Amino acid sequence: MRKLLPLVLLLPLWSGCALLGSPKDDDGNVIAHPLDAVWLPLEDVRERPNIFRNAGSDKATTTVGRHAYVRDLDEWLARVVPGSPKYLALLRHEQEHSRRQLDMGLYLWLIRYSYDREFALEEEMVGYYYEITERRRLGAPMDVDVTAIILSKYKNLAGDLISFEEARQWILDVLAGRWLPN
Repeated sequence: MRKLLPLVLLLPLWSGCALLGSPKDDDGNVIAHPLDAVWLPLEDVRERPNIFRNAGSDKATTTVGRHAYVRDLDEWLARVVPGSPKYLALLRHEQEHSRRQLDMGLYLWLIRYSYDREFALEEEMVGYYYEITERRRLGAPMDVDVTAIILSKYKNLAGDLISFEEARQWILDVLAGRWLPN
C-alpha cells in the first residue's frame, strides 16, 4: 500500500491495461484466466500490467473493476487450484470487491480505499466475511491466526488498517455469527 499513490495517479491507465503493457501470450492475448458467469461482475484473473508486476506481495490478488490481478498467473493457479475451496472462497472475496467498486464508481472507491482508513478496513472486512463464510460452508479449514496476520498487514496511505488482536477478534466474531456486513 505504500506505493499506492503512484498507482492511484495511474488508474486511468490501469483500466486500459494495453497502455501499461499487459503481459500477453504468443498470440498477443492478455494472459488471463476467464471466470464463469457466476463470478460476475468479475470477468477474469489476469497478470498484473508489467509496470505493476513487482508491486505488492507475490501472493496478493488485487481487484480493480472487472479484473482480479496477480503477479504470476501460472503460480496463482497452482496455489489457488480452480474448483478448490480456496479458489471459490477467494473469488467470492474478490467478487464482492468488484461489485462494490462498480456500484460506487471505480475511481471514487479506489481513492477512498487509498486514503480513508475506516473505509478500507470496512471493505476488507466485507470481502473477508464472504471468504471466511464460504470456506466454512465448503468445510475447508481456516487458520484464524494466519488470517489475522494477513489482515493486520493491510495498510493504506492513512496507515495500518487493523491490529492482529483486533483482526483475530473480528474473525472469531464472524465465525460466531456476531458480525455481518452492512
